[in-house]
Amino acid sequence: TLDPVVRRSLPVRVALEGTPAEGYRVSEETIEPKTVEVQGALGRIQQISAIDVRVPVGGATATLEGEFPLAPPEELVVEPSRVRVLLVILQTEETKTLGVRVVTRGTPATGYWVRSISTDPTAVTLRGPRDILDGLITLETVAVNVDEARSEIESAVDLVLPESVIVVGSEPRVRVRVDIVPLEGSKEVNAAVT
Repeated sequence: TLDPVVRRSLPVRVALEGTPAEGYRVSEETIEPKTVEVQGALGRIQQISAIDVRVPVGGATATLEGEFPLAPPEELVVEPSRVRVLLVILQTEETKTLGVRVVTRGTPATGYWVRSISTDPTAVTLRGPRDILDGLITLETVAVNVDEARSEIESAVDLVLPESVIVVGSEPRVRVRVDIVPLEGSKEVNAAVT
């Protein structure tokens, strides 16, 4: 089978090898030159739409820049054989430490009140998308039921986490202690002599 040898100009496409470190992504890529001259059999050239340049990004946490060799299909010759690539790698996730706010449901029994609420730990470190974490001031718990309670309540309670957000280094729960005590007060009365 005979096929004419032709030269064509084809675009260069970045083919990433590996993935950036967890919490990072490639946000922008620049290739120079953007197109290269390809020479080879017409039928072979017609089967491809771009020439790949393979760039290793495994575990990357910062912008990558350099010259990388092109990877044309067999039997094709490209000119130039190397291109300059700039990959901007940005952090998509960050960490933020927030205080825990306990949410309660109901009211203690008549004559009792909630004297104090404490958590262990009092604050947790979260990891997630920057735009979500920036909007958080405190992290709430699942509601703790204190309805008709007459004594201290202590239990492990789950945290309410936004989507794509995780707790760093621990389970997504805290130990909550709700101190419920009888109401105390004083009243001045007139004492009558009998």
